[in-house]
Amino acid sequence: LVLDIEHNLKDSDYQVTLSETGKIDDRFILKIVTSADVLGIDDLEDNSDLIIVDHGNQLEVKTSDNKIVKEVFMYDILGRNLFTKRKSTDTSVFVRGNVINKNTITLVKVVLESGKVETMKFLRK
Repeated sequence: LVLDIEHNLKDSDYQVTLSETGKIDDRFILKIVTSADVLGIDDLEDNSDLIIVDHGNQLEVKTSDNKIVKEVFMYDILGRNLFTKRKSTDTSVFVRGNVINKNTITLVKVVLESGKVETMKFLRK
C-alpha cells in the first residue's frame, strides 16, 4: 500500500481519489477484526445446563438442575421460528415431535425464571 492508511468504516465512509486508470490489484487491503472486545460479546462457552430429551412423539426441554423454564424458542438454521412457549412456570417444556424434523439442526433458546438465557444447538436423529 502506498499511503499506509488504516480507516475504520464504522467511523465514516472512506473517500478515494483515483489518479491512475486501469487495473490496480493492490489498492486496498480489507482487514476484518473479530475480537470479542470489538463485537461487544463475551466469549462463548459450552456451559449450557440445557437438556433436550427426545421421547419420540414429543421433545422435553429442561435444565440439568430442574430450574423453572420461563420461555422456550426454537429456530431452524435459517432463523425461522419453529416453536415459542411463553409464561411457563414448569421445570420442563414439552414440544410436539413434528415441530422439528429429523436430521436437522435446531437452535434452542431458553429463558429461565432468574432471567438467565441459555442457548444450544440440537440435532434430532
